[in-house]
Amino acid sequence: AIARDIRRLYDLGFFTQIKADAPPASGGVAVACIVEEKRIISEIRLVGNSKLKERRLRGVLTMREGDSFIAEAFDEERDALITLYETRGYANATVDITAEKVGPSRVVVTYTIFEGSRARIRSIDFVGNDALSNKQLKSVMKTRRAFWFFGGKYEETKFETDLDAIVNEYGNHGHLEAAIPKTDMTFSPSGKGMNLSIHLSEGPVYHVNTLEVAGNKVYDTDEVVAEVETLPGGVHNKGQVAEDAALVQKQYQDS
Repeated sequence: AIARDIRRLYDLGFFTQIKADAPPASGGVAVACIVEEKRIISEIRLVGNSKLKERRLRGVLTMREGDSFIAEAFDEERDALITLYETRGYANATVDITAEKVGPSRVVVTYTIFEGSRARIRSIDFVGNDALSNKQLKSVMKTRRAFWFFGGKYEETKFETDLDAIVNEYGNHGHLEAAIPKTDMTFSPSGKGMNLSIHLSEGPVYHVNTLEVAGNKVYDTDEVVAEVETLPGGVHNKGQVAEDAALVQKQYQDS
């Protein structure tokens, strides 16, 4: 009977732990249910963040307003925020998490963040590049390493654009399947310097087998082909193909 009562109490959803005790009393027993109430997160607060938006920070948290409060999840929550800051170049970021009781079984969880300063890029290395040199790859990038105490701050958006530029540069040299499977970011012991490593998968070189023109009625095929630089037998240049298409389009527009 007591076991059934405990199950019914659990079904109420108010408790995280229920124990029954039955000490002797007046020739019988006195049944006592010892409960631990479930605490609900009524509010989550983020304090101290200015470099990263609150929406981005909340996206990596597992705790949500209205969920059960689990203090054991603090370490996981802290690690998630610190990892996010590290991927943005803030190696010295710290997070302190506190819970304040604001009512019966209700708590407010506060994440106090010290962001620190963004690390400066000390080096940019490439792994797996044989077809293109480090100099060629760096020439298409806007991300630069620091020179003394100037520049070199890591910017995620700029770096993502650089990765696209690297893949496009490989496309200009016939490597149409080139990809960047991963990038690594390591920090100096002080957290003020960082090293970037870009891993490359170059893939095979593609050549132009045939060049055909379709849908042309105003101009003959020979006239269209005479305007482009892409020719059969040559290495497929992704950028040149785009320029040729734009040139042909301009030829029609001018007419």
